[in-house]
Amino acid sequence: MNNGPTAEIGGNTYHIGDYISFEAYNSNLTLDTYVTQIDEKAMYSETKDGKYMVQWDLEKGNGILVKYPDSYLYNY
Repeated sequence: MNNGPTAEIGGNTYHIGDYISFEAYNSNLTLDTYVTQIDEKAMYSETKDGKYMVQWDLEKGNGILVKYPDSYLYNY
């Protein structure tokens, strides 16, 4: 049982360490990420290699990339 902070997105409840998939709406980028932080308004998830970070808005339920390699900007 996990007693840490939780976040709800799309009817699913997430804890630190849980898997969540991110799909960028403006490209074909799909990322396998894991929840690293949860606060009152947002949840953060990262890829295992730490190159990408997604910030999830808990009110809207959407995610945006907030950390990515420079090469991402040139590929999309």
